[in-house]
Amino acid sequence: MAEAYPGKVARPLTDEEVARLQDSAAHYVANAARYRDMLTPL
Repeated sequence: MAEAYPGKVARPLTDEEVARLQDSAAHYVANAARYRDMLTPL
């Protein structure tokens, strides 16, 4: 995990935290695709 600017490593992430970030990113990508598919031309 990095804090402040410029980034300074505060501590390494646990395997659980890494997995949670990966799941969150996958969810974000899925939502983006879903919203993109719902768009209609103006």
